[in-house]
Amino acid sequence: MLSVRLPEDLEARFERFVASHDHPKSFYVKQAIAAFLDDMEDGEEATKRLLDPNAEYCTTEELLKELHDL
Repeated sequence: MLSVRLPEDLEARFERFVASHDHPKSFYVKQAIAAFLDDMEDGEEATKRLLDPNAEYCTTEELLKELHDL
């Protein structure tokens, strides 16, 4: 169970958003927390790799080719 107090302006924006969409508040809160955690974990992993002296790097062209081949 999680309880969060929001500033009045943020709560009002959230209420307006939820009122005009099809999901309950909890759906959007879960989505927001999941997105936040994904971003934070990605940032931590990127920093860890950047600071790793043994990390292997590739060029932008190599990365784009690899992504295109997926």
